[in-house]
Amino acid sequence: MAEQTETPDLRRARRERGRTAVLDTAFEIFLSGNERPTASEIARRAGVSTSSLFRYFESIDDLRMQVAARFLDDHRDVLQPEPPAGAGYDQRRQLFVDLRIRLATTIGPMSRRLQGRVVDEPGLLPIQTTFRSLLAEQVTTHFDPELSAMTQAGRHDLAGLIDAMTSIEAYRTLHEVHERSETQIRRSWRSAIDTLVRVPWTAIAPAPVAPGGTPAPQRRRRRGPHAERPGE
Repeated sequence: MAEQTETPDLRRARRERGRTAVLDTAFEIFLSGNERPTASEIARRAGVSTSSLFRYFESIDDLRMQVAARFLDDHRDVLQPEPPAGAGYDQRRQLFVDLRIRLATTIGPMSRRLQGRVVDEPGLLPIQTTFRSLLAEQVTTHFDPELSAMTQAGRHDLAGLIDAMTSIEAYRTLHEVHERSETQIRRSWRSAIDTLVRVPWTAIAPAPVAPGGTPAPQRRRRRGPHAERPGE
């Protein structure tokens, strides 16, 4: 009986299965905490040869970048959700806080590993930049009505503060350093966002400029007889 010849389609399918097996295995190893597995370790656990691994990926660094990119793709539903059309402020704020808690508890460990590898592997920088851009976009998406009513400076100030205050790093600090529970963090974030949104965010007027291009001298306020002086 003549041996069946492998067609190009079968070869491509076999190659794709091998590549997927390597990517899945590297993904699992990376999530387990081993950030620098060897090629032989990944290949052995994926059931392929080391030479096959390097046919699927240019290098171990290339494989790591593919793992990080896949991680972002797998969590697009968490990174790019949109509040329901017509949702009021309370609902949008609640959805946003719930989203950030979910991000911190599910994506947090991988995000920290990614951030730790950027210095040694600059190729990961675009992925980290995309990740941070998606987080910033969450703020503008959920608080668009409030931000749209502000000055440009106010919008940038408020969006930046909310993004930083509810970041994965902030959650970790509150949880691990200050020993706050998830419920307590959720409550404090809601209260803090409410406070920030109520602040009258107005642009600070620049100092008046005198003829000649130098800032005009500012008039000193006269102190009352009971005003405190520096150091008192």
